[in-house]
Amino acid sequence: MFEPQPTPRVFALPLGVDFSRAFVEGLLVRVNGQPPEALARVVVYVNTRRSARGIAAILSESGARLLPDIRVVTD
Repeated sequence: MFEPQPTPRVFALPLGVDFSRAFVEGLLVRVNGQPPEALARVVVYVNTRRSARGIAAILSESGARLLPDIRVVTD
């Protein structure tokens, strides 16, 4: 998904932004133009089950698609 680079990748959001929605938008931009199964190969780690449910719900809002593997860090 990412090309190798010598510097770290750091992503941030401004205060007040809905993290789950912004995350999904960014994820979909990154897999745009790739085959449908590309999203299914992604593993997303979140800190709570609530976040996992929220991300899955937002991904499901736009219709049928293969979902990424969403895992809670503590599992």
